[in-house]
Amino acid sequence: YINEEYFAYIRSAFHSKWDVTLISADIGENIIPALLENNAKDLLTNLLDIILDYKVLENNTISEYVSLVDGYWLNEALQQNKISICKLCGEKTAHIALDKIKQIIHEDDSQFNTIWIPTIEDHSQTNFPDRYECQIVYLARDCYQICKASDISENISELIFEEHSIFKRLALHIINYHYNELSSIFWNWANNPLEVPLIKHELYELFRNNCKFFNPEQIEQIIMWIEEKDYYIPDEYKEDNLMTAKIKAYRKKEWLYALLGADNEKVKLLFDKYNTVNPEELEHPGFDVWFGGVTDLESPIEEKALLSKNTSEIIEYLDDLDEESLGLPAHFISGALRKCVSKNPGKFTDSIDSYLKVKRIYQYELLSGFSEALRSEREIDWKAIFIFINGVLNLDYFWEETFPERSYNYRNLIISQIADLINDGTRDDQHAFDITLLSETEKILFLLLEKSESNYHEINDTVTSVLNSNRGKIFAAFVNYSLRNAQLNKKDNEYKWIDSIKFEFTKRLDKSIEPSVDFSVIVGEFLPNLYYLDKEWVISNLNKIFPKDNIEYWEPAFTGYLFYSKNVYTHLYKLLAENGHYEKGVLINFKDDHATDRIAQHICVAYLEGWEKIEDLDSLINKLLNSNNKKHLSAVINFFWRQREKVTEKVKTRIKPVWKELYNRLKNEEENEDYFKLISDTYSFLALVDKIDKDVFEWLQLSASHIKSNYNSLSFVNLLLKHVEQTPEEVTDLYLEVLESGFYPQYKEEQILELISKIYQKNITDKAIKICNLYLNDGFEFIRPILDEIKSSKGNA
Repeated sequence: YINEEYFAYIRSAFHSKWDVTLISADIGENIIPALLENNAKDLLTNLLDIILDYKVLENNTISEYVSLVDGYWLNEALQQNKISICKLCGEKTAHIALDKIKQIIHEDDSQFNTIWIPTIEDHSQTNFPDRYECQIVYLARDCYQICKASDISENISELIFEEHSIFKRLALHIINYHYNELSSIFWNWANNPLEVPLIKHELYELFRNNCKFFNPEQIEQIIMWIEEKDYYIPDEYKEDNLMTAKIKAYRKKEWLYALLGADNEKVKLLFDKYNTVNPEELEHPGFDVWFGGVTDLESPIEEKALLSKNTSEIIEYLDDLDEESLGLPAHFISGALRKCVSKNPGKFTDSIDSYLKVKRIYQYELLSGFSEALRSEREIDWKAIFIFINGVLNLDYFWEETFPERSYNYRNLIISQIADLINDGTRDDQHAFDITLLSETEKILFLLLEKSESNYHEINDTVTSVLNSNRGKIFAAFVNYSLRNAQLNKKDNEYKWIDSIKFEFTKRLDKSIEPSVDFSVIVGEFLPNLYYLDKEWVISNLNKIFPKDNIEYWEPAFTGYLFYSKNVYTHLYKLLAENGHYEKGVLINFKDDHATDRIAQHICVAYLEGWEKIEDLDSLINKLLNSNNKKHLSAVINFFWRQREKVTEKVKTRIKPVWKELYNRLKNEEENEDYFKLISDTYSFLALVDKIDKDVFEWLQLSASHIKSNYNSLSFVNLLLKHVEQTPEEVTDLYLEVLESGFYPQYKEEQILELISKIYQKNITDKAIKICNLYLNDGFEFIRPILDEIKSSKGNA
């Protein structure tokens, strides 16, 4: 009976605005297994074409291709059924997957690259194997591995000549897997495959796994390819015969290493020959890129060569590097310097003043390397680094330098890195700088504050943007430095703040002096820390920190506070509430939804703690529950739903007044479609009460009548099951209310059958039969066995 209209419906469902979790789960758990069980090959391929489809998420200039269905359930469906699918549908499944790949590559040929898919086989280097692009490639791979080689020979012959590397890589992997049957496809390759970009790993694995089957002529052919390959030599070494010979020897012995299993004398002799020229140990043979960095093949700066030089040689070496002649981005060239500094910071701090002569990009990488060393728990010479920082910042030209449009502003990057270093050096006792450098730190911070300009630009949200801005990092460093100073000086009095910094922060509360939002966000973010440093300063300046009459600054400041205040502190909550800031937060629409959620969370915590009384009509909890902002109401429901994991007596005693207030608020919106889902969501409070009493039953009736608007109500039946023993009549009537509203829960079938059985066992037989008949009238046959059982028992009785 299933025809194309059914598939059109499913496709439409996945392209709709509604949540697709339930249908995704059902397809993976029920539909695919049923089609497999019935050998419904055509129906399954039609369904696969839908569920393997994709959508595009635009993130600034980057396009991310993701699964059209829920990613978790696609992964689950493939994990559970992939082998059976491939056995039943064979190469047709691979064709569907490859068609999706071709469509995406037609739109964006940068997809399916070696960064996200470093290997076709399962490998620890693949950091995110659950990504859509990995899943789709793995499906094609697994199907071709399961298929008979004779059935796919023509397909693999075509794949290997496709332009994009992902097809060649897939073809090489399958030839490797079915080598005995498909080897002729590889040996008919007309040109030198070693010259083809981005296929190295799969080609290397084919050699390594099958070289024992190669005949002498084939070994000679590969040796010729190895000898004739045009290996990359950095420009600086092209006139250096010794270095050129070493680079070539390393690369040639890497390829020969893959052939050692052939036990061929010529291969062994050549490997020994090149190993004598360059005895350096092979690192990750078969990979040009390894997790944590690019190997020496692609980088014009070789780390070991760099570390072998003295300081003057390194300076000369860096000065001679030219990104234009190398044809590589400057930051790509300089990355090896950062890694060298990270691994051996002492080598670079011994004569660090020499690096005041190098280009800004290398100064930036030098500082970045020290940060990486610190995060890798390596010791660094803070005194030497501070000397270098002062040397850079006190050069007039540093502040006057201009940077071409669309190029990196290395002054800003250096300022940002200095602030990062100071932040890192004040947070961790183990690697923090010494107390003797505190005054020096203060001078650097004030110099940065005086001379740096705001480079704030919107990224995703205000808080993230500030955290990536120079001035945001500088202001954060001021606070972290102050906290470090207070800790080291062990001040026990309430006043712990350094006068000079306190004066600077006080001055900048005037928006005509500090017009950037960076300062507002940071002061809001660090409010608990500032309260620790100087309680009286926070109290007396609270309404300047959060200027209620100036939304341009109030919102970023309060967003910063909410964003980082996971804990709700009694003193700060009451201080902010008394000054009307939480009330203002309830009244406005924050640009950042996270702030909306957090303000509701704070007020709900205050309610649970007894700081807010629902009986008080002017309380914040009442204002929140009667808000016209649906996001506030949704945040309240979500907050209490999260309490279900550990339902305390405090929650149990306080949930009903909230539920009652929400009920009174929402029943006035019963005809307003915009509120249907919210009304339905309140059913989740059932997880927080011990009994469905008269009030709870009335409130649940409102939820039940709108449950069809909730496409994520998977827990509804389970919640009713927990109450059916104690209040079976109420549970039965609520379930009938749901069915009569036009919504038929289907997940999970075993729970539905258990619920009906328990209703029948409580002698509510007629209503149990009515529930079954409603299901059957709507075409749900899974209910028939329980109906037959009830009728049979009733007849026997």
